[in-house]
Amino acid sequence: MAANSRMFFDRPYMPPTRQRRVLGLALIGIASLALSAGCEKRPDEAVAAARPPAENAVMSSGDILKTYRPNLAVIEVSWEEPSPLLVGWRSQGRVGTGVIVACDGRRAIVLTSRCLVDPGFGPNASARRRNVAFRVSTPGQRSVNQSESARLVAVFMNGGDLALLRIGAPTREPFIVPILPRGSLRAGDAVTVVGPPAEQGFTLSTGAVSNFWENSQTAADTLQISISSGPAATAGVVFAHQGGRLVGIVGGNARPSATPGAAAVVPAELLRRTDFWDYLMEEGPTRELLGLLR
Repeated sequence: MAANSRMFFDRPYMPPTRQRRVLGLALIGIASLALSAGCEKRPDEAVAAARPPAENAVMSSGDILKTYRPNLAVIEVSWEEPSPLLVGWRSQGRVGTGVIVACDGRRAIVLTSRCLVDPGFGPNASARRRNVAFRVSTPGQRSVNQSESARLVAVFMNGGDLALLRIGAPTREPFIVPILPRGSLRAGDAVTVVGPPAEQGFTLSTGAVSNFWENSQTAADTLQISISSGPAATAGVVFAHQGGRLVGIVGGNARPSATPGAAAVVPAELLRRTDFWDYLMEEGPTRELLGLLR
């Protein structure tokens, strides 16, 4: 009967001890495959792009930070300038914030203030500087020695306080950050400014739009915001609470008045006006990334 059963199932008879041995080897093989599949996953795939909220959503500062944290960037700028003693050179540097506005899966561009990344921009433009370098890290990379080199690929013409850095893509998935259309804000509308990085994250400020005026150089409205809490930091990234869209960057060279807590915001909508950008290098890739925002 046993012989007939073996023929019916069309497989040779196997003693119980050998069956257990083969089953154990099969389980080991399955476990090895699972481990190898997990090891092959790229670390950058864990950095998810921000999912834009609904246009009519009303967001708090916490909601905005949670939504756009994967797109925020810590920018470290270093350079050398002559020593005050006129002997040799001394190292200088500063740290600020930017936002990744477009990514095509291979590279990405970071929007920030030119005052942050260009040591020669502004009243001290005549001073000598050398070896200016940029490093950028995102929350997904933010740990010791995990920032990456960046290129300054474009600055805004006519003295505008905007600049673009290019980095490698933080994720394989292409994405853009939604930009608030011109004319969408009114006086009194609430905004959040994501400022310089802190030990536990980013500095948050809250405030409201207080004024508008036409900038003859850019043919676009510049915003004045009044900060009710927290510092109004240069290069801070400004988001609207209504719809959670990107408004712009706090400028360092265009403060509208000496009013305490007031700051000027250069609108991010200028990213769509490629004729106003002065390309320093690699014009083609920069134009392609800006084209995603149209």
